Amino acid sequence: MFFKKNIELTCILEDYFKNYYFQENITEDVILFDYKIYYGKSTTQNAIKLLSILGYGDNIVEGAGKKTASFLKNGI
Repeated sequence: MFFKKNIELTCILEDYFKNYYFQENITEDVILFDYKIYYGKSTTQNAIKLLSILGYGDNIVEGAGKKTASFLKNGI
């Protein structure tokens, strides 16, 4: 099964839906959200940081980061 990353979905669906996001503050192994809703696309990859905090292997975390960077660069 193939799942799109959040950042891809915001681009694919921007003609059909408005984008909103939560802003986070990451310090070491803690992510804190202010629970305010912001308009637009988030520019952070908090889900990737969550993978690391939850103990997923470096290969998974680094792979997700590389795929996201590639998408941001190439749009694919």
